[in-house]
Amino acid sequence: MYFRTNLQAWCGFFKGEWQVKNVCKQHNIPLFKAPSKARKITIKNIMLILSGRDPNEFEKVELDDEKSERISSYLNVEPILNLAPCLKDAFLEWLDSIIEYFPNSLLQKISIYSNKEINKIDNTPLLRYLLKNSKYQRIVLEYFANNSFKLLDDFLSNRAKKVIMYNGVFHKKNLAGEAYMLASSDCQRCSMRCN
Repeated sequence: MYFRTNLQAWCGFFKGEWQVKNVCKQHNIPLFKAPSKARKITIKNIMLILSGRDPNEFEKVELDDEKSERISSYLNVEPILNLAPCLKDAFLEWLDSIIEYFPNSLLQKISIYSNKEINKIDNTPLLRYLLKNSKYQRIVLEYFANNSFKLLDDFLSNRAKKVIMYNGVFHKKNLAGEAYMLASSDCQRCSMRCN
């Protein structure tokens, strides 16, 4: 999907939200699509649109309410908390310090994802090993954010600070989100450049 100005195609990129809209929210201009069944023609159409020209065939976007709702719900899922890479080691240290206090419901969740039976008594080394993987870190982070936020909040208050991270593709500030970073980190040296 793309939009046109002065009867000419114009688009420097494609937005995810355009999959569920028929108007560009920023410019209040109708969106168009270039339907194609052949991969070669699809690629040609994308190149034409990105260069500011219309494809041979294009049409106004009509919304499919069921598809729009399904995609919209997917696009609007926000992660519970984002941790910047500089906070990873401190987060792992914190997890290691509280590992013996992990509730059984959290251990069951980790067991399901790892296909291994994990309990507090026998499997602390295995649990420490699994927690080095970002998938299990995310499970634990989401668990504590939903169930024991006070414990997680104490860690974040002591070791982290909240920042805005910019992740835009062409223009960094087009896409921003909150994240927690290590309080002692210098963002000016970071490739992710928080403010």
